[in-house]
Amino acid sequence: MNRRRIAFVYAPGPPPAGAVRLETMPFAINTIMRLAAAEWKVDVFLWERPVVDYHEIFPTTVRLRYEAMPKRIFVGTRSTSLRRHPIRLTTRFMTCTNYECAFGLGQTGSYLAAVISLVSRCPLVLLNDEFPSYFGNVWWAVLERWAAERADAIIVPSADRIPHLAE
Repeated sequence: MNRRRIAFVYAPGPPPAGAVRLETMPFAINTIMRLAAAEWKVDVFLWERPVVDYHEIFPTTVRLRYEAMPKRIFVGTRSTSLRRHPIRLTTRFMTCTNYECAFGLGQTGSYLAAVISLVSRCPLVLLNDEFPSYFGNVWWAVLERWAAERADAIIVPSADRIPHLAE
């Protein structure tokens, strides 16, 4: 079996904040393009169909996989579905096996890439361009920390952009 496939989970922020478009993140697009240029097959997990046609941007070795995110359910002033998101998403991504490496970007993306890395028994690379506490969501911050602890590498855009991130 040819396992020369990489999982790239693009999910900036906790659900449903994954609405930041991929084309506005050169950090992510350039990484995907470099992996494809190195003859890797890349599965890019996205939360919504993009405005831009990525098939015109990416080579044929890049496969887009759209994952519908559950919507928030508000009861009064409290969201009741956010606590179930990690369980639902973990179950869904436990079937993503046979990858050589998993890349994650964002709080949710980092966690789900760690799940893929765990079930595929492959290295985990996190791309991080913000502080983990940015969204202030305790559940996702804990899951992101778990992913960071098991990461084989954490890549930041520039060591001088935010010195604390590089540390």
